[in-house]
Amino acid sequence: MATVVDPIAARNEVERAVNALLGPDGLTSRPVWPGASTAAPAPGDWTEAITAARAIHQAADRLMHDYACRARGEGRTWADVADVLGELVDADTTAPDTAAFASMARDGDYVVWTCTTCGATVTDYGPYDANPANAEAGHTNDCARHCAEVAAYDRGSFD
Repeated sequence: MATVVDPIAARNEVERAVNALLGPDGLTSRPVWPGASTAAPAPGDWTEAITAARAIHQAADRLMHDYACRARGEGRTWADVADVLGELVDADTTAPDTAAFASMARDGDYVVWTCTTCGATVTDYGPYDANPANAEAGHTNDCARHCAEVAAYDRGSFD
């Protein structure tokens, strides 16, 4: 089950990060709402705040990609990744695992991650081929995890 993150807390953290990127010179004191007597630090230039927010968005997107690769490296499936990506994957037009892979495949038709079982760099071609021997290249020949996945596929007992 995915961790539930409070969207208000997440927004507040992003706002703090924007303000930190702008620095004290980029902030001013503004009423907390129109007509309020209470003021709070806010961006002095909203377009600069947009620039900072965009940088945070791009960094968060790269982090999400890195985390998906690490999850794959630890043995999570593309279906597991799709479960936590939720509405970020277009499961209406394709299978969720395929959509999750497509959203993370920044280098074209593959994703690269490190297998935590064998320590090798693996090129993952996605969930298009159910046979792990075809879908993942780079595991060591004696990688217990990969050997078990291939054996399960050969027995016909794979997901």
